[in-house]
Amino acid sequence: MLTCTSPGAAALTLAELKAHMRVENSDENDEIEAFGLTAQRWVESAVRQTVNPSSWQVETRDFIIPLEMSAVTSVDAVVTVADDGTETALNDYRTDSTQGVTHVIIGENVAASVFRVRWTAQAESVYTDELKIMIKLLSSTWYSHRESVSTDNVKEVPHALEMMARSITLARL
Repeated sequence: MLTCTSPGAAALTLAELKAHMRVENSDENDEIEAFGLTAQRWVESAVRQTVNPSSWQVETRDFIIPLEMSAVTSVDAVVTVADDGTETALNDYRTDSTQGVTHVIIGENVAASVFRVRWTAQAESVYTDELKIMIKLLSSTWYSHRESVSTDNVKEVPHALEMMARSITLARL
């Protein structure tokens, strides 16, 4: 599972979020900021791109581990994880970035069942504007529709956020 362990700074200021949501009062500033940060984490994970430099982690049983976040700047730790949660540093691995995605490849002589890899990724400015729009769309949707139920008999329509995420993901392939 891909996890952001050290999120970068907020991609959007409170003022930018409130302007997009057309909110003028300050009663819900904390809630709006929380929607913005949560939307940022969701968008970054969905399109495998970070808006600001940040740290990521994946835990897997695979011996070939794709670091799916783009623009990997460093692999900070590769460890084995025991059943009790104890981590042991692993040195028998290599990285390969020849296929467009950085992979950590565990050595053949390693007999562990779970691996945890931590790395740092930087932002790719190519999609920064699109990512910020997606964060605005998602956070404003959450702000406007805080309940998970509806009394309207409405058909589902494609969400702009989904369409943008798909287009960025497909463009990277």
